[in-house]
Amino acid sequence: MWWISVLALAAPPAIPDRAPDQTFHGELAAGQVISLDWAAQSNVACFAALQRPKYAGTHQWFVLPQPVATDLIVRVRPSSGVDINTWALQNGGVTVGQRPPSVSATWRCTSSWFAGAGQPEVFRLSAGNGALEAVIGVAGVDPAATGSFDVEVWQVPGRTYGTP
Repeated sequence: MWWISVLALAAPPAIPDRAPDQTFHGELAAGQVISLDWAAQSNVACFAALQRPKYAGTHQWFVLPQPVATDLIVRVRPSSGVDINTWALQNGGVTVGQRPPSVSATWRCTSSWFAGAGQPEVFRLSAGNGALEAVIGVAGVDPAATGSFDVEVWQVPGRTYGTP
């Protein structure tokens, strides 16, 4: 698909010049290996089935609110040599509370697998017209992988769509 190529070329968002608004700490060994069928559904479209090997390890996720007109900039920093990849669901309305692997639909899903081992994954979750629930997931590439990571989240002004 052409849009996957475009996303791969997009530069990561700039990190704000201040401390993160929220930080979560995780350990790959504390996660669980889950079915990835949910991610390739057309009404979720988180990552293509071709990308499944990049998410074969254990998963941990962190849930936080995303206020109206607020974008979230997310940086996941693994410890040295740890290879992680990320995904994030933005849920609203009837999809609030859905967690993998029991995800039947989502407002939007974002994934990032471009950085190498020990390198941070950085992405932006754009605002919606209503408050959203953000579910930020971190996955190891290898089911036997261990190591720690930090999820840092900044709230920045966003915009709403379809409003005058």
